[in-house]
Amino acid sequence: MTGARRFLGLDIGGTKLAAGVAGDDGRLLSREVIPARTEDGPETVIERLVAMGRRVVDASGVAPSDIAATGVSCGGPLDIRTGIVREPTNLPGWIDVPLVARLTT
Repeated sequence: MTGARRFLGLDIGGTKLAAGVAGDDGRLLSREVIPARTEDGPETVIERLVAMGRRVVDASGVAPSDIAATGVSCGGPLDIRTGIVREPTNLPGWIDVPLVARLTT
């Protein structure tokens, strides 16, 4: 990787999913927002989020290997030791979802 660092951001909300790639100056290089459709269940929502992440990296022109870090936003509570989302009020049916494990496999 040369020059400025690039970062991937992922957001799981009750009404929308968002993904974006930004430089270390905060400038967005690419972004996508879609309805969350949380009624489809956590596995499907996480699959859509991962696909969005891939699309925004592709759209940014940044090689995946040049992404310095990924940040994920999701309602909690989150067990930081296990990476499990316990039961967020804005995501009905998301009980004990192993979010970190799903995103790192």
